[in-house]
Amino acid sequence: MASREIRWTIRATQDKLAIYEYWTNRNKSILYAQKLEKLFNEVIKLQQFILLQELKPK
Repeated sequence: MASREIRWTIRATQDKLAIYEYWTNRNKSILYAQKLEKLFNEVIKLQQFILLQELKPK
């Protein structure tokens, strides 16, 4: 089975960090930013799974 890697662009990484910084400053806590990180990681895993399913021979 072929392996696919999803990489963040520099712009996407900067945007993600800005989102984390915004919510950390707004809430005066890092907890929500950590929840967002977990959500981002779950979405990436789902995207990788979908890509792998599309690559499977039928």
